[in-house]
Amino acid sequence: MLFENPHDPLLMRVFFGANAPEATLKTLKAYRDMCLAGLEEQAKKYQTSINNYKSEIPDGKNESLYWQMTLDLGIAQAKANVQWAQGCIEKLEKELRE
Repeated sequence: MLFENPHDPLLMRVFFGANAPEATLKTLKAYRDMCLAGLEEQAKKYQTSINNYKSEIPDGKNESLYWQMTLDLGIAQAKANVQWAQGCIEKLEKELRE
């Protein structure tokens, strides 16, 4: 599962990015920004849904724990993606300055 799809388009661009570091930097910044926007917008949306369904549907209170756990994983993955992208951006910016 960790490296299930080695041909992910983003990772392919990064892997072969040495020939175009500026383009790679631009791609990474766009990816980071997309993850941040999704994290803020979607996490709020899904959290609201979980909170609403908790009281509105049968067994919602019991099921909401499991819904929350899946949302928590999505949030953790988005945060990890942002951290990874930011680290890559910092490395590239440093390389381009040198």
